[in-house]
Amino acid sequence: MKLDAKIVLAIIYLFVVSGLFFFPDRSHFFGLFSLYLISIAVYFYSLKCKEDYLFSSLLGVFLILGIISVFSIPVLSNDFYRFLWDGELFVKGINPYDYKPVELVEQSKLLSSKYFMSLYEGMGTLSQNHYSCYPPFSIYLFGFCSFFTNDLEVNIMVMHLIILLFQLPGIYFGKKLCEIMGVNNKWLFILFLHPLYLVEVFGNLHFEGIMIPLLLTCFYFFHKKIIFISSFFMALAIHIKLIPIVFFGAFFSILSFKNFFRFFVLSICLTILFSIGLMDQNNIINFLDSLKLYFGKFEFYSFVYVYFQKLNLTFFITLLNITLLIYAFYRFKKGVFYWQESIPLILIIFYLLSGTVHPWYLLTILLFAPFCKMKTVLIYPSIGFVSYLFYGIGDGYVLRLIYMLSYLVILYFLWFDLQAIKRRGSL
Repeated sequence: MKLDAKIVLAIIYLFVVSGLFFFPDRSHFFGLFSLYLISIAVYFYSLKCKEDYLFSSLLGVFLILGIISVFSIPVLSNDFYRFLWDGELFVKGINPYDYKPVELVEQSKLLSSKYFMSLYEGMGTLSQNHYSCYPPFSIYLFGFCSFFTNDLEVNIMVMHLIILLFQLPGIYFGKKLCEIMGVNNKWLFILFLHPLYLVEVFGNLHFEGIMIPLLLTCFYFFHKKIIFISSFFMALAIHIKLIPIVFFGAFFSILSFKNFFRFFVLSICLTILFSIGLMDQNNIINFLDSLKLYFGKFEFYSFVYVYFQKLNLTFFITLLNITLLIYAFYRFKKGVFYWQESIPLILIIFYLLSGTVHPWYLLTILLFAPFCKMKTVLIYPSIGFVSYLFYGIGDGYVLRLIYMLSYLVILYFLWFDLQAIKRRGSL
């Protein structure tokens, strides 16, 4: 590829992704999706030519987009209102796990300011009527974002800057992890420059953008057999999002039982330690009830839920994961099951059977794209953006048909990947 062509592609990508950051309204789905299609087309075309790019050039594009996003306000998701609400409560000495927002607004004059009411109204009815479902380390970060001022735009900018800063250790340790695993370090940007990652992390301020750098750091020290530091970062990642808990079984593949036991126990103990001060035996029930709502009753971009909502999906998902982990332990003993394929495989099946699959959830699958050969790891997150169609046309047969077609594509690639893994003798 000629140098000028690479520059043109980079400029197009910068403009299109920036357009997604500043898009005026998520209900205008076709304009939104047009920008996304252009960005994903440039992204996949650039993947074919990734050897022509310098690591520094890819890093430069990533940082420019991060800096541009600092001046944007999320429009595709209203979660940031709840982030700042929980942060404000923490700063004022109120535990977000003890009260529902609606209870505080009805009972407390302390929260009657214009700023608090803007956060309350912005978070939406669902969030207003439930306790916080975000783990404690997230609450601490929300509190930092809310500490300096009661200006919404300033606090959003602080949150942008925190997320941007967390990318730096993620890229540093991700690069070193690539070198350890014999992967070209430029492949790291298969993750960091994916349009969905940029939109959901830089644009919508979802904290998967903090969890993923923490996990990359954890994986690096895990490979270096520095168990305590690896456990520390795993505990922090769990305190951003709980999903890394399902990773433990796969880690046994490259550790002795003694080291695995140390890693597991240390991670759990640190996770509990970090919870002291915010969570107790009473309000942990509130936290778990909110999680149950989002993963047991609420539905978004789920094909399975539409046809099987009368079943106890939580029971079947739990049973499935237990079965997969037992099978994984069996394969680990034979030394042919690899964590960089087993973890995304478990995540893919988990989300295929989940009632709630917001597009930013799929970033956890995308995390493994630089390290494994499974095509579904790229395809599932790339297609997941179609879920925003809900805000353009609402629920109905057309939406369900499009969802079903998208899942058929995902299942096709999953079948293809499973066959490839089976031929390699890893499954």
